[in-house]
Formats: sequence, C-alpha cells, structure tokens
Amino acid sequence: MLGFCDLLLGLSSAPANLPSQDTVAAAGHFARINDSDNSSTAHNQVSSSLRLARNEQEVVNAIERSQHLLGPVLRRQLTALRSSGIYPRFPDGDYPIVQLDARTLHQDRAAEVILPRHLDGVWQVADYGIR
Repeated sequence: MLGFCDLLLGLSSAPANLPSQDTVAAAGHFARINDSDNSSTAHNQVSSSLRLARNEQEVVNAIERSQHLLGPVLRRQLTALRSSGIYPRFPDGDYPIVQLDARTLHQDRAAEVILPRHLDGVWQVADYGIR
C-alpha cells in the first residue's frame, strides 16, 4: 500500500490554492481507520455536518457495505487534490477534496473520495465515498 507520507512529499511545491499536507494526512488517517474494519471509530472521526446528514448507523452501514462489496483496500494512490467552493449537500465554502485510486480485493480500480474539513481546530471528514 502506498504510504501517505509518500503522497505528502509531492505536495511541498503545490500551489497555494490546493489543500495542505494536513488535509491529505487527515484523509489518510481516516482511510486507515476504514481499512482496520472499525467503522464505529471512523464515525467518531466525521464532522458534525456529516453526522447531521447521516446518523451513526447509516455511516457504519455505508462503510461496511462498501467493504463487503469491494473487499478491503489493498493499495491506494493519490490521483487528485483540489479545492472547491461548492460540494453537494453542503453550504458554499472552501472544500478540500482528496481523490484516491484504490485497488480492492474485488475491484482493480475504485475511486475513493474523502472530503476533510478543518472545524474547531480539528480535521474531520465531512464526506467519504468509494465506488
């Protein structure tokens, strides 16, 4: 599995409008929690906005359903790192988007998207999906 430290090295000369190394580190931390099959811990890492959109059981079910259908992530690689002023189901704001190309046990290529948010001095995940 490609380490997120390797991904961070490539960001040192990134333009100012791209998400920071901390953004990618937060996304990597959340992805590793998902990899450990601990969806309740993953839910504790999500932002209050995601908790409003989906309750704990919905978040846990979505993560577990993806893991069951696709299998565990065997490898992931950063494919896109951008910032957007809009994101579906969220008010206008600055949204860093981390997109990863993932290889799972049952799928050679899956798109994993993590939307970290810096809220109250802590990085949390506002949205997560893998397809």
